[in-house]
Amino acid sequence: MTLVRFRNSECVPNRVDTFGVGQLANLFYNGQGMDSRYGMVPPANILETADDFRIEMQVPGFAKEEIKIRVEDQVLTVSSEVVENEGNQDERFARREFEKSSFNRRFRLSNWVDTQNITAKYEQGVLVIQIPKREEIKSKPIMDITVS
Repeated sequence: MTLVRFRNSECVPNRVDTFGVGQLANLFYNGQGMDSRYGMVPPANILETADDFRIEMQVPGFAKEEIKIRVEDQVLTVSSEVVENEGNQDERFARREFEKSSFNRRFRLSNWVDTQNITAKYEQGVLVIQIPKREEIKSKPIMDITVS
């Protein structure tokens, strides 16, 4: 029987300079959309236009009925709770590389947004949340002021 060490860095004495940035990132996020402590953490893009903010989240494999969006105290929460079912007792996985898991992601909203008119749509595994800006905050035309 042969044993092979999985992480050779573990045999190096604990020194700060031997701990790579990639290893540090892996403590918090393993790059596969999963945080081992809290379940799935879907990746998100946040875009800003003159009229609104837009959050795009990758949540493939979910039905739109399974996704819950809530705004409370200027915090936007996007979540889904997955209930495990036993499935068919005659079936078992020979190999399992993915599974659907619960997630909960929060975004703090500024006072600039109109929380009463937030909309969301879900297409092809991407959830798009549009958060309009309040009218008084929207971009005004640029005005040059002369110095006297």
